Order: sequence, then structure tokens, then C-alpha cells
Amino acid sequence: MLILSRYIENFDEAEFISDYAKKHKVTKTEARKRIISEEPKEKYFQEHIIKAIRREFPEALVVKLTLSMYSQAGIPDIMVIHDGRYVGIEVKRPIGSRVSELQRRCMDAIHKAGGTAGVCRWPEEAIALIHSSEER
Repeated sequence: MLILSRYIENFDEAEFISDYAKKHKVTKTEARKRIISEEPKEKYFQEHIIKAIRREFPEALVVKLTLSMYSQAGIPDIMVIHDGRYVGIEVKRPIGSRVSELQRRCMDAIHKAGGTAGVCRWPEEAIALIHSSEER
């Protein structure tokens, strides 16, 4: 099984790295490097999130957005329209990925416009984000 390929509820990156370092008797810096090299790439998480959303919400429009030279930077990776509500999902790997300032601003703009947006690492988080849009 790939490292971090399964959902971990209340995931804490620092705690995970610390535990890994202790278990493998390496420094936290070395542990972080090893985890990043062993964990799946972002595309893996995107594909699994999209499959889960389509399974959970078969009537939803689910689109993987790709950047081109004409795209606006910061747009979330996945667009979901479910029951007339927009949900933007920025996918990040569990370890070593950071949300850029442009991504943060875009998610803020989506919220101000009445949509929902958030960062997800696993399908379970994406499903929960979509359900949270029902409460808005």
C-alpha cells in the first residue's frame, strides 16, 4: 500500500512526520523527505477524489480543471456543481504541499460569491466539503 493513500481522520502533518522519524530512527527532516518521495503524487489524490465524488453524487457535474496560459492562476483543481451549488476543491498531498496565496485568495473570492471552496487531501474530505455546501 502506498504511504498516505488512505484517509486519516484529524490528520496532523507534524505528528505524522514525528512518528515516522521515531519509527525509522531518522531525523524529522529526513523523515519528511522520505515521506514526500514515497507518498503518491497529487494526480493520484485528484483521481481518487473525482471517482468518489462521482460515486457519491452521480448527478453532479464534476470537472478536473487544467491550467493553460489563458487560465486564471489559483483556480481550484476540481469544480463540482451539485444541486445548483458551486464547490471548488483544491487538492493537496498530505505532506509537503502548501496552498499558495493566489489559491487562498481565489477560495476567498469563491466564498464571497456564495460558493464553497476548500483544500482536500482525501476523498472523504471532498465528500464532506460538498455536504457542507448544502448548509450554506
